[in-house]
Formats: sequence, C-alpha cells, structure tokens
Amino acid sequence: MMTLKLSFFLWNFRMIIYNFGMKKTIAIFNASSNLGSKYEWRVKQTIKLFNDYGINVVLGDLSLNHSNSYTAANAIERAKEFNELVAKYDYVMSMIGGFNSSSILPYIDYELIKKRKTKIIGFSDITAILLAVYQKTKLKTYYGPSFLTNFFEQDEISKYAFKQLNNIFFNEINYPIKQTSPLQWTEERIDWKIESKPFKKMIKQNMYSINPNIIQGRLIGGNLNTMCTLYNTEYFNDINENDILLIEDSYVDANIAERSFSWLKNTKILSKIKGIIIGKIEHYDDLGSNKTYAELFLEFLDRKVPILINYDCSHTLPMNILKIGGNIILDTINLKVTLLD
Repeated sequence: MMTLKLSFFLWNFRMIIYNFGMKKTIAIFNASSNLGSKYEWRVKQTIKLFNDYGINVVLGDLSLNHSNSYTAANAIERAKEFNELVAKYDYVMSMIGGFNSSSILPYIDYELIKKRKTKIIGFSDITAILLAVYQKTKLKTYYGPSFLTNFFEQDEISKYAFKQLNNIFFNEINYPIKQTSPLQWTEERIDWKIESKPFKKMIKQNMYSINPNIIQGRLIGGNLNTMCTLYNTEYFNDINENDILLIEDSYVDANIAERSFSWLKNTKILSKIKGIIIGKIEHYDDLGSNKTYAELFLEFLDRKVPILINYDCSHTLPMNILKIGGNIILDTINLKVTLLD
C-alpha cells in the first residue's frame, strides 16, 4: 500500500507536470484611452515580460490602432472588441484606463460574460465596467493592475504585480488570502517617451487607520470620480449596511475631492456602509488647505466606522488586487485586508 508521504509526493509531481504544460492566456481590451498605440514599445516590452512569466498575451484589435482621437475607437467599436475577447478568453485585462469606459456599458454582452464566467481586471476608469459587470451578472470582478501601467517597471514592482496576478486573478486556490502591503511604494511619474525600463524612487509605507476594529463584509467601490458617473443608472450597485467601501483617485485636488465626498454624503452611501478603505491618492493637491485627502473626507463622515487609509490598491505602485463583490475582513487594528472568497 502506498504510504501517505509517497502518495503526496506523486500528487505534487503530477501537478508540477500538469502546470508546466499549461500556459495561461490573458487578453487585453481597450475600453477608453488609446495610449497603447502611442507607446507601442512599452506594449511590446510588457508582452515579453508576461511571456517570461509563462503567460501568453493576446492584444485586442484596437490595442495598436493609431487613432488620432482621444479614445482607441468609438464606443460601439470598443465594446465589440471587449465582447469578442470575452467570447474567446477566460481572463481579460484592461490596457489602461482613461475617461470613457462608461460609454461602452450599454453595448456589453453581459449574458455572455455570465455564461462564460469571464474574469475581468483593471482599475481607475475601468471601475465603470467592473461595477456594471458585477451588477448585471453577480460575478465578482477584480480591482487590480492594467497591462500598460503596472508591469514593465523595476524588478521589485514587477515581481509584486505578477505575484498578485498569479495568486489572486489566475489561481484562487488558497483562500483566505491575507493581503500584505509592500514596505515601500512610489507615485513617481516617468516619461514613457524614454524607451527604457523606468526606475522610480521608492518611499516608506504610510498606511494607517482610524476607529480600530475587525469587520467582515462585501467589498464595493473603486475609483471615486468614475463611480459618480454611474449613480442612479442600471449599472450601479445597491449599497447596504454590510458593505465595505473602497475609494481611490489620482491627480485630484481639494476642490474635486470635496465635490466627490459631497456626492457620497448626499446619496446616503456614507450613512449605510460599515467600513471604508481609502487607497493611496496619487499626486493630491490640497490647494493650500493643509488637509490631506483623508482628513478632508472625514469632514463628511458623521459616524464612527473602521477606516484603513493609504491602502495599496490605487494608482500608486505596487498594487494589491481586491475583488469587487468579494467577501473580505477589514482589520484596522493590524492594517490588513483578508480576501475570503
């Protein structure tokens, strides 16, 4: 009779052989900006990097479309590319964000996504698609890196991005997953016209919390500016008292931030949620107020709820992956987020 140790060894060996022959494929869609075509050299370098990590890349037809417009194509054409990729591939990732993902929402084939259980990942303006797909299909979506922005970076950032991608987006075999934030991060902007791997100055972690507690609930949210465009539409999620709200933004000033926080308050969203995660805000301008983004936010919150501030799921690097619609534990005592499903 085979011993338990030998049996376990043979099982592991079979899994290694199986996984060795399996190469994952990820398809890249263009829901808004046409920056992929403007920085073709970076696209090619990122493809090579994905291949080095054992991941095939399929570019959507619009990825290198040299449009003179502000988008990769019109809304119907962008949605067509997205639907075609969903029909063929299990994993799809945004090329980059922009401002116009919400334009394609009426043309997305939600029944196809629901049937195929396609996994979709992106952030920033892609919030519109992530929330709409979750609302229409109840399939969880992934708030995480985009192809053009997060991978072709210095080694420590690239390795972190691929570890997140493999552990959460592709595999999902080791729940619960305790997200540990990096010791250092960066928001330094690099000129992509310079065709070389960027090197960015890293700074110490600055995550903190208020109202320490440990709570569990459904994660909802994303880029705050984008969320505002969806409210009172069929694509926006019903928010309830069991929800933990994720908000993050990029290159906003105190004027824009206050307007967005007013929206959260006036829509009663802030009176419902049980916890909040505020992602790091890239290049925030306090306009001389001497108030941080979080400090300004607190002026609009009338209740004591646990808040984790400067979490690494935003426009800064490296970036953790969170699941929209996923069940999480928010621990504002130990500054941790645990993905439960």
